[in-house]
Amino acid sequence: MSETSFGVVSFTIILILFIYAIAGSYFEHKHEIHFIHETGLGIILGVVAGGLFTLIYRGTLYYIYEFNESFFFYILLPIIIFAGGYNLNKRRFFQNFLYINLFGLLGTLLTFLLIVCFTFLISDGDLIQIWGGDTTIKLKTEQIMIFAATICATDSVAALTMIKPNKYPKLFSVVFGEGMVNDAVSIILYISVDLLSGKHDTIFTVSLEFCILFILEFFCSLVVGLLFGVLASILFKYLRFITESVILEMAIIIYIAYGSFTMCELLGLSGVLSVLATGALMAYYNIYNLSSLGQVASKITVSTLSLICEAFIYIYLGLSMWILSGYQNSDDQIEKPKCSWTFLVLELLICFFSRGVSMAILSGMAYLIKGKEKFKLSLQELNIIWFAGLIRGSVAYALITKLQISNPEDLNERYQVEVIKTTVLFMVIITTILLGAMMPFYINLNLKRKVEDVNSRLLQNNEFESGYRRQIQNNFKYLDDHYFKYWMIFNYQNRKSEILKQQQEKQQDEENHNKIGLISQFQSKFTGNQNIVFYVEANKSIPAHTESLIEGIDDLEENDQSDQPNLMTHISQNYNDL
Repeated sequence: MSETSFGVVSFTIILILFIYAIAGSYFEHKHEIHFIHETGLGIILGVVAGGLFTLIYRGTLYYIYEFNESFFFYILLPIIIFAGGYNLNKRRFFQNFLYINLFGLLGTLLTFLLIVCFTFLISDGDLIQIWGGDTTIKLKTEQIMIFAATICATDSVAALTMIKPNKYPKLFSVVFGEGMVNDAVSIILYISVDLLSGKHDTIFTVSLEFCILFILEFFCSLVVGLLFGVLASILFKYLRFITESVILEMAIIIYIAYGSFTMCELLGLSGVLSVLATGALMAYYNIYNLSSLGQVASKITVSTLSLICEAFIYIYLGLSMWILSGYQNSDDQIEKPKCSWTFLVLELLICFFSRGVSMAILSGMAYLIKGKEKFKLSLQELNIIWFAGLIRGSVAYALITKLQISNPEDLNERYQVEVIKTTVLFMVIITTILLGAMMPFYINLNLKRKVEDVNSRLLQNNEFESGYRRQIQNNFKYLDDHYFKYWMIFNYQNRKSEILKQQQEKQQDEENHNKIGLISQFQSKFTGNQNIVFYVEANKSIPAHTESLIEGIDDLEENDQSDQPNLMTHISQNYNDL
């Protein structure tokens, strides 16, 4: 690439990133715009940029369309995952720990098994037909398993931007947590399958090795991440001169995040799970070792870097679409990659079906075990979680780009790899653009029904906890208060009251934010009745009145807009009963 062409390409991408940032912010604040989501917009802008490059340079820049998986995995992905762990609402995460791991861990594993089974049937049934010809191909067992592990990786960004955490804290926490766990599990699945590729043992032996390898990968990655989080806290606790410079604080935080990721990759483990654990632990302990300005700056810095990386990924995904126009082979000839529309359509249907079946089985089992009163997710919320998990994201495409042709002379293998790669690319593009655009309508359709009831339970904070779970929490809290915090937080003995006050203020601000969000939701239901609006405004700061308002919201399904006077009486009666 000449200096001129490099400058043009670089400037164009920076310009698109700028447009993406402005347009994304505009769409977020203009809620009436629902025909496209900002992630879909990023992909479309990338497609447009690729078209311009193709026209200007007459197809001489084929290599810029290739998605560089090394750049993605080692530069962009770590900071995105680290930001997710660092900004994680830990209280909500552990409150919904069961649901997050139910869908993020067990749900991903069950979906993987279903996709493997159905893809085997498609391959054996000669349904993978090359587009533009009569050639059909069969996929190898390793290829099917790698493909299944790849498309298990979901992207919940579109759903998260539509679910307001102040109005629907539990739903937001479950979707966010499941997305994080899903990415980690999908990558560990891919690593495990890749390590077992080429083995010709019995099905039982391979399955047993796969399970053992998966468990080892999962827990070893988690341990490495926690160790790096502890290392960061100890480092900042004893080397206090670091906190004299906010810039140095930010630099060391980023270095440790990348160190956690690269160490796991060096050991053949999952860097994603490791850096997620590192971010969460640093935000829990090390945040109190930073200067007051550093505490604020660290949150802003990692969030900003994450935003830039995510924008670049979506734009480059759109740019990668132009690889379909041809690529340069080893003989410097231009070849177009093979694709199969039958395989694409069938796999989209399989993903939708497998996701639904896995959620139905797991949520049904949890419902039967916990009982109606203790299972805290409504049918509408389950629908949203299911729909959010249908979108395939950049992790899926980055994983599949690792799939290489072992024998370039084998034409059949080349067709197999090309079909798998193009199918995953199209699945990512289609689900991100189309389902991302449908997300606001689907979420609004479900949230209008019965989410208010779930919010009332959240605000009352009376969710059932088993004695066993409560005992574990109490034991950890004892160890945390008497040992861990003393070991990892600077001068904790003298700063204990200050840190405790800071935590309580943060928790109170969060609860107030949730209550204000719910009250604004209540107001939007009754904008036509000025007496109710006045009542809400006058009493929203009083907890007892807030509870009475919540009780009134619970009866929305049984009272229509014409019955507002009676509902107002019911609210007042609820308040008098408190």
